[in-house]
Amino acid sequence: MVNCSGLGAFDIAADGNVRPVRGQIMLVKGESNEMVLFQGSHYTYQIPRMFSGGTIIGGIAQEGNMDEAVDLELRNDILQRINLVTKERYKDFDLNKDVIEDIVGFRPGRKGGYCLEKENGVIHAYGFGSLGYTYCCGVASQVLELVKATKKWPLSQL
Repeated sequence: MVNCSGLGAFDIAADGNVRPVRGQIMLVKGESNEMVLFQGSHYTYQIPRMFSGGTIIGGIAQEGNMDEAVDLELRNDILQRINLVTKERYKDFDLNKDVIEDIVGFRPGRKGGYCLEKENGVIHAYGFGSLGYTYCCGVASQVLELVKATKKWPLSQL
């Protein structure tokens, strides 16, 4: 069994270190072919939405903030930061006209870092917080290696 339950790991794995981390992003008009990620004192990124249109810009990682409402002041902050890391790509951007959707969500963070381990026949992979998208392929590879190392089970004869 593989436990990739995100925030559910608090209950499923009885892991008291799991913490919700609030994020806020904007889906905006305009196509971008470039993924940008800046992690410094502020978490800022641009992710193209290739086949569905628009671009995601963000973000924020706020541990302990459970507010589901869009923070309008944060929209301006995100716009200023994304302009710094994209050489003013959004300098003529109008928050009232060019935002398709504001999105607030809660990512599964974990005090002490993520959990990627095998314990009593269960492989745990959760707690990656705002880096889940970035780490997903590497985590999947590690989970596969843990599965392969598990005691062999009878294969289907279908």
